Amino acid sequence: MTNDYPSFASPLHLPFNRQSLARNFTLSPPDAVPTGEGVWVLRQGASILLAEKNGAFSLPQGDLPPPISGMNRPELPIGLWQGTPCRALSLPSELTIPGLTPVNLLADPPQIAPALLSLGGVAGQILHWQRGSTFCSHCAAPTVPLAHEWGKRCSGCGHLHFPSIHPCIIVLVRRGRELLLTRKEGWPENRYSLVAGFVDFGEAL
Repeated sequence: MTNDYPSFASPLHLPFNRQSLARNFTLSPPDAVPTGEGVWVLRQGASILLAEKNGAFSLPQGDLPPPISGMNRPELPIGLWQGTPCRALSLPSELTIPGLTPVNLLADPPQIAPALLSLGGVAGQILHWQRGSTFCSHCAAPTVPLAHEWGKRCSGCGHLHFPSIHPCIIVLVRRGRELLLTRKEGWPENRYSLVAGFVDFGEAL
């Protein structure tokens, strides 16, 4: 199945944007995801491993197939997919899994629907943060997950670590001798900022 996204009314419906997941996926901290059988977002390099039937792709569900089940790799609950527990897992690029098809998330034209593309992207971002936050960047001690939220606490110095919200743009808009400034609700009086934007898990520019 191919999708060329010819003419959407809004870029919110394009892939790699959490808005395209709104009807299918709810992002939740790991300890808020129910236990029991669910679906898997299996990331393998730039690809996602999917089940294929009659040309249609879907997330694998149920027990992990061998050889994944015998690898003892850490899984990460990330939310609910269509009301079902959803867990992400990063796999070695050279691994071949019978019954699952690797689909390149960066393929042009895209091979899967925007929701699956976006879910694969969100899972990749979360897994990247999970790997990079195993140890404290202040003192190098191991970190432990915080309850009920995306974050970790250092077991040594107590420093808190959260997923980065990355600045992606900041501009100075001028018109003659005037500057365009923005103001956030709740800021103290007379505090203003330049026009700026930030990107969180699953958000597109």
